Amino acid sequence: MSHANPEDNEFALWLSLQLAKEGYPVWCDLTKLLCGEMFWDDIQDAIGNRAIKFIFAVSRHSNEKEGTKNELQCAVTTEKKHKLNDFILPVAIGDLPVDQYYILLQRRNVRSFREGWPQGLARLLDKLEKDGVPKKLNFNPENVSRWWREQFHKDQREVEEPETYLSNYFRIAGLPENLFLHRVYLPISHSSESRRREYARSLPYPAVLHGDHIISFADTDTFSKENSDILYEKSKISVSTRDFMAGRSPQVPHFDIARNIVNNILTMAWDNHMKGKAVPYYEMADRGRCYYFMEKLSPMKQLPFKDLDGKKKRKALLGISTRKSFKNNEITSAMRFWHFGIQAKPILSPALAYAMRYHVLFSDDGTTIWQDKDMMHRTRRSLCADWWNDDWRDRLLAFMNLIGSGDETFRLAMGPDVWIEVASFPEVFRSPVSYRQPEKPLRLDEGVVDLDAENSEEMEDEEGLYTEEETGTQGDTESLGVSGEKDV
Repeated sequence: MSHANPEDNEFALWLSLQLAKEGYPVWCDLTKLLCGEMFWDDIQDAIGNRAIKFIFAVSRHSNEKEGTKNELQCAVTTEKKHKLNDFILPVAIGDLPVDQYYILLQRRNVRSFREGWPQGLARLLDKLEKDGVPKKLNFNPENVSRWWREQFHKDQREVEEPETYLSNYFRIAGLPENLFLHRVYLPISHSSESRRREYARSLPYPAVLHGDHIISFADTDTFSKENSDILYEKSKISVSTRDFMAGRSPQVPHFDIARNIVNNILTMAWDNHMKGKAVPYYEMADRGRCYYFMEKLSPMKQLPFKDLDGKKKRKALLGISTRKSFKNNEITSAMRFWHFGIQAKPILSPALAYAMRYHVLFSDDGTTIWQDKDMMHRTRRSLCADWWNDDWRDRLLAFMNLIGSGDETFRLAMGPDVWIEVASFPEVFRSPVSYRQPEKPLRLDEGVVDLDAENSEEMEDEEGLYTEEETGTQGDTESLGVSGEKDV
């Protein structure tokens, strides 16, 4: 298992232990004496004479480091010398574009772990099974677990104590009882799909144009009155929301399509609400909208919110950092702004809710977000590497409290007199087990000015923007799972 050390250690350790649990003897510099075996000290001998497969974790770091490139060159030499098929198994874990892969990886079948590590593992295990890679009995879940326990302090493990966690689900109280389907005829100028989508978004309330029907929770007479120049009513149908989502509507008899339509309506309702509050957005790669904080949204530098225990706190959603660089024997510094942002995705199960993902965006002037996505990704990994779960969680709570105007719920308009209620505080889950929390390492921002003042209500008039020096530490902060009270 070849990987960039230390940048890709987390993935390499995870994959090595997963393979070992499945019965495959695996060598990785992070798993010495795994399952009681004395692994080879000589990497060149291991690759050239002992390995049956060479797994290479493809990332921006492994693509550039001499050590990993040397190991890859050794594997290529071994493959040619012994005339092996598929000896090298590259697995992609980062955002490195294919056309930038190291030349020895070009034209090879690279298995992606980008959609999720479990999905990538399943594909890799299929390949190992297909190629008949042998297993060893002492590589099993019990021995892997024993090795894991021996490597970590006995107190840093799960304990039989219940614990409360906050999710990223903000519950929707319920959907309106009925949906309306309104038959329309659009002029030839609206025949393209892009113009049809543009027209649907121009309607005063959330609606989806499906075939020749406008579908909305708003009575579609509303649309006829306001768009009489292009909207011609022939018939109007009312169907219960429950029946529609179950695929029992003659106009939309497919379960999946019906639910997608409801999801799209909920997305539009969210977008309309954010537009009404003048929250700017940045379009992500998946065309989703990330709504981010700017100074004009609030006069306060730290925004208030309540934590799980109802305690009042504050957190900054906007900050300044300085990046220092050394060039031509001179140290230069550049200032940049970071903006905390959220992306809402409606879900219908396991809860009716908006699932929130958070992001950090960057600008040079506090207003105009960078368009270079690669630069944004690198800066995010560097700047936010020391943001713990509580940092992300508290910023999410502060942003949602702002959107909800400090109330427990807020309404999203679905029609002139139709709306849905959304909770400003996320769903809470109770776990039957907890774990011993390890002592926090030194935070990267320790010793620099940070006036988030989440535990003080007297800091409202203090400067909320803080300066921190960029480091080389890496960390991925783009996606959100469950945000707990403990830092993971």
